[in-house]
Amino acid sequence: MRLDGKVALVTGAGGGIGSAVAAAYAEAGADCIVAEQPDRMADLDPVCEAIRGHGRRAEPLPLQLPDAASIDEHVREAMAVMGRIDILVNNAGVNRPKDAFDVTEDDWDLVLGVNLKGLFFLSQQVGRHMRDAGGGKVINMASIMGVVGYYQRAAYCSSKAAVVNLTRVLAIEWAPFKINVNAIGP
Repeated sequence: MRLDGKVALVTGAGGGIGSAVAAAYAEAGADCIVAEQPDRMADLDPVCEAIRGHGRRAEPLPLQLPDAASIDEHVREAMAVMGRIDILVNNAGVNRPKDAFDVTEDDWDLVLGVNLKGLFFLSQQVGRHMRDAGGGKVINMASIMGVVGYYQRAAYCSSKAAVVNLTRVLAIEWAPFKINVNAIGP
């Protein structure tokens, strides 16, 4: 797989799956915008170092999901620096494991806010740029828990099930613009 000349934006890139995806994309030739919560920006230092070690450009991006104003502002900044976004990997996600009886409104709002609302509005903003550029790829990190239930995961499973179906909707709507939308269910 070669991604020479492409620019990828990977959210939740400060560790785990996100940092591995960013490093793999850089190894395949892509420049990377790596996003993380503003209070976790230091987590991006080794990720940017790994990307640059492959001879690729790395742009750290503070992104406060699900804040639509933060999304709009920072996507504009990333576009100004990199000039384009060809691939979006919506990897950022949170979980607050609790028995369903104990889930608070704040728990629910946080999990669905980051995992669903933030993913949607980031996809919408980046998708507009992809549409205007003639196409792109959106990869949503869903979860096996988006299709099966699990103990203490009412909010998380609900958010990931919504991501699965949102992916279907975006795939249908954006196909005419040559924007390929898929989900992965680790």
